Amino acid sequence: MAAIRDSLYAASKKKDDLAFSYAETTQNEYLVKKIDGSPQRKLQTTSSYPYFTQTIQGAADSETSMEPSNDEEEALKKSFEFFKKQLSQNKLFSKLNIDKPHAKSEKDELFINALKAIRDQFLNSEIVEIFVADKNQAHRIFENINSKGKPLSQVDLIKNDIFSKLEINDVGVDYPTHQWEEINLVLSDLDTTFDEFFLHFWKSEYPSDLANGSNLYKKYLIRFNSDDENLKKFVKKLQESAKTYANIINPLRDNFKKQETKIVYQSLDAINKFRGVQSRVALLSLFNSGIKVKQKKLNNFLFFLANFHMAAFGTDLKVRSNLTTNKYKSFCQGVNNAKTPEDIQKSMLDLEKSLLDLINEDDFKKSFVKLVFQKDKARNSMSSYPASYAIKVIADKMDGRQYNDDEYSIEHILDEAGNRKSLSNIGNISVLERKYNDKLCNIKPKNFYNNIDYKIDIYNESSYKMIKSVSKSFNETSIPKRAQELAHYFWNEFLKIE
Repeated sequence: MAAIRDSLYAASKKKDDLAFSYAETTQNEYLVKKIDGSPQRKLQTTSSYPYFTQTIQGAADSETSMEPSNDEEEALKKSFEFFKKQLSQNKLFSKLNIDKPHAKSEKDELFINALKAIRDQFLNSEIVEIFVADKNQAHRIFENINSKGKPLSQVDLIKNDIFSKLEINDVGVDYPTHQWEEINLVLSDLDTTFDEFFLHFWKSEYPSDLANGSNLYKKYLIRFNSDDENLKKFVKKLQESAKTYANIINPLRDNFKKQETKIVYQSLDAINKFRGVQSRVALLSLFNSGIKVKQKKLNNFLFFLANFHMAAFGTDLKVRSNLTTNKYKSFCQGVNNAKTPEDIQKSMLDLEKSLLDLINEDDFKKSFVKLVFQKDKARNSMSSYPASYAIKVIADKMDGRQYNDDEYSIEHILDEAGNRKSLSNIGNISVLERKYNDKLCNIKPKNFYNNIDYKIDIYNESSYKMIKSVSKSFNETSIPKRAQELAHYFWNEFLKIE
């Protein structure tokens, strides 16, 4: 309403025209109305007072507008500006599919009437509020009424059924609601939704159900058709799995401080950066399993998944992600049926082999040699991540490490110059300690292009075999050959299964 008011004021030419009258009515009748000479706000706020009142409810020419001082007020400001932008003449005509008259006066008049029509339609809307004494009846009404309007999601329907069956406990605690809120809190800052998490959880627990976004509620009703203890256990496991899911899609380095678990962090981080959404189902099933495999076996498996995702989705192979769905489903079935760590390990190996069936060696190598790393894009774009990831894991393997350390930086052997794409190619990059990279920046000569003479001594000081192996004769024609060698190395060391 305030955005409509401001748009009408802006469209007004003088104080007695139609636009001004509509704006005044909007302000004085529907936002702040004077009763016995005292202003009475139609909407009383507390947490955003006085910002909301002064800046939004106040008239457009108010001299007392304020700047937001917290997140809520920032959100109010952003949404207010959004509505004002959408109510601009050009935007509004476009959204309402209105043909604009040629004459400016007619165009302005049409715009003013359109704003009034939106205001009046908004004022004529109705809100229905229903009060019931019985909680179960409330859930039934919620499900029935919502089915007539905007469709409820499958998870909304499941939540409603759970809340209707699980009663408040003997000491008055509505535990299911508390559990649901905690799950929402865990997921709130993650790149996912409750619905996505729930579907992934269901697929990991019940892979044979073939659940999807359309049949999930039916699958739930088949498994939980009574309010028994199994439903309570289900909600508890859902709550616990939310934390596991959060660690899968947003691993925090501080949670993997032990040397033997650092590769877990690196692998999970890479899988997510390569958008390995489908793999979350398999990972959730694995981490939820009560059977623990040896750390080394787990490390190798996660590392393989990271490398597979780099090959399948970090290059231009463009492997369709849905091709992995059945493979991950079979893995979940194997994990859920496992009785021993050896059974889990067999499922891991079977998954690795089946995923590799999606990648042709020659096609992979042709895609690998096209990878590029550009320093100016590395921080704000994922386009350079596949090349940097590949170089780092290759360097680790050469040095007998499983996890790259914080000393790494990416070094262009022949310095980037202008728009020469060949110098950004993966064949021209290596790892180098940050301190040596900084040292090179300080001694770079004026005529550095195609010249690595000034670098060789520093390269030899490095502890990384990859950079030490660069010869003084390295030039631009060496780049394609080295890229092919790296592609061959990556395939044989990280993807090839004997």
